[in-house]
Amino acid sequence: MPETTPIELNLEAQCLEELPLANDTAPTLTHLHAGFNHLRSLAPALASCRQLRVLRLNHNRLEALPDELGDLTELREINLSSNPLKAFPDILCQLPKLEILRLDHTGIDRIPEAFLPASLIELHLGRNQLTRIPAKLFEATPKLRVLSLQENQLKALPSSLGNLTELQELNASYNQLQSLPEELRALSALQILSLQGNQLRSLPGGFGQLAALRLLRLYENRLNALPEQLAELRSLEVLDASRNELTTLPSSISSWESLRWLVLSDNQVAQLPSAFCRLANLTHCYLHSNRLTDLPAGDISDLPSLKILSLQHNAFPTGWKRPAPFLKADLQDKMPEDPKPEKKPATSLSNPPPLTQ
Repeated sequence: MPETTPIELNLEAQCLEELPLANDTAPTLTHLHAGFNHLRSLAPALASCRQLRVLRLNHNRLEALPDELGDLTELREINLSSNPLKAFPDILCQLPKLEILRLDHTGIDRIPEAFLPASLIELHLGRNQLTRIPAKLFEATPKLRVLSLQENQLKALPSSLGNLTELQELNASYNQLQSLPEELRALSALQILSLQGNQLRSLPGGFGQLAALRLLRLYENRLNALPEQLAELRSLEVLDASRNELTTLPSSISSWESLRWLVLSDNQVAQLPSAFCRLANLTHCYLHSNRLTDLPAGDISDLPSLKILSLQHNAFPTGWKRPAPFLKADLQDKMPEDPKPEKKPATSLSNPPPLTQ
């Protein structure tokens, strides 16, 4: 069977209350963009779009989906974000080729056990009312690369998270997590991990096995220490562990050979390890609002990349002067913008989309 020539229909932001699908277009339509309208329901006639691969209905007024949508078995991407859905649409369990699902800010409070999308690459469930994730979901989605769970009410993540060995980005920020599963160590492809705004007091063993990790957000938790294993993250470019209860840092942090941004403000750190001066690629360092009385001494050639340094609100004695490695940096009082890892070459959906922030 020859491939259908892609036909894309863009109806975004047209104040539509219903979809104007022409009978001669529907059978060959492959992409339908109808976000930012006033749609309250979808006509069953949408089921005649049997070649539809991408359906974007975000920012409408949909409360449910018609059962006929389950007949669109060629669908690869559905965006239903920012619709007042009353529940997770069961018809999503019937789509065998689904690769990208966006259900952010829809009000859903549960994911059905029957939702087992084996082809899924991206799953976006942020800003909802979820209190748990079914363990079988991660057992059934081995191809998942992006998982967004931020701003829910999750108190734990299932141990089956360890099955997601192709996962590149995990956002579980602003939940109620008090611990993380030990199986997190299996996520060998993980590059971006966002855990800020939880209730974490410690990190699990094996955290140092996340060899691909480039950006780690831990701020606004209850951590009183960072495990020594964290120093094994040689690909780490950005670490933000501000607004915790940290008193020390790993002694072997010189192995953070890729680290560019370090944000440790609003903690209780009284001393930095001497290895700190061997962070050759560090450009931005935020240490304000701690208990520092001195900085490690070193040679003027140490910290060669340092550009920005924040030190206010520490316990430096009167007349204290910065040691040589820190003299080249500009002192800065303002908080940093959210740092980003360096961009990698972009890919596509035959190649998945690039990592997002």
